[in-house]
Amino acid sequence: MSTEAIAVEKPKRNYNVLFGLTLLALLVLLWILLSVATTSFASANNIANLLRQGSMIAIMAVGQTFVIIGGGID
Repeated sequence: MSTEAIAVEKPKRNYNVLFGLTLLALLVLLWILLSVATTSFASANNIANLLRQGSMIAIMAVGQTFVIIGGGID
C-alpha cells in the first residue's frame, strides 16, 4: 500500500511590498522629525545636497542590479 503526499499550498504573502512601504514610511517620518527639529533641514540647499548624494548610490545600485540580472556574479 502506498501513500502519496498531498502538497498543501500556503497562501502567499507579499512581504516585499510591506517591507518597502515600511521603509518608505520610516523615511517620511524621519524627514518630518528632522524638518521640525532643525530649521535648515528643509532648505533648498540641503534638499539639493541630499539628492546629489543619493544619486551616486542610486547609479551604483542600478549598475549592480544589471550585473545581478545578467548573471555576471561570480
